[in-house]
Amino acid sequence: MNEVHQHPDGLFFIRTSVGTYADTVANAQLDFGETIPALPQGADDRIYRKGVRHAIMSTQEGLIGGGPMPWDIGERMIANIQRGLDAKNLREHPPLTPQQQADKDAADAAAALETSRISSFESEPTQTDLRQRLKDATPAQIDTWLLNNVTNLAQARTVLGAIIKFLVARRLML
Repeated sequence: MNEVHQHPDGLFFIRTSVGTYADTVANAQLDFGETIPALPQGADDRIYRKGVRHAIMSTQEGLIGGGPMPWDIGERMIANIQRGLDAKNLREHPPLTPQQQADKDAADAAAALETSRISSFESEPTQTDLRQRLKDATPAQIDTWLLNNVTNLAQARTVLGAIIKFLVARRLML
């Protein structure tokens, strides 16, 4: 079904076999780069189904009238559904800045180290302790710790991955 629905509750839907877009009219205009015309006076609902109908309605009165067939704006929005879905996703989940990514990598590394049973510490370390100890550790100290504390291949991969992420993050912060 290829359909554009301007819903009475203020939401705007585009339904296709590729996916369904749902957001406000204002956000749909941003995500699709289209100006969605206001509904006529008294109308609060629009349903455009490609090749089938373009109904302008009111929740109080029912069908008020029809719109153009085909509706160029609706056709473009249906054709560009993936663009709209991608734009919405990017707007709702913007990429991390380099500093945010470095901080996340450092936190992930510290968390992985903390959960990998670090037995050489006298007490259970915090993420801050781990960051400080890694910061001050030499490669030889890290190698010794790995040999003494990592007991299986899966654990070794987790720890080494965490250390690499931490070192990369630390380098980005310099």
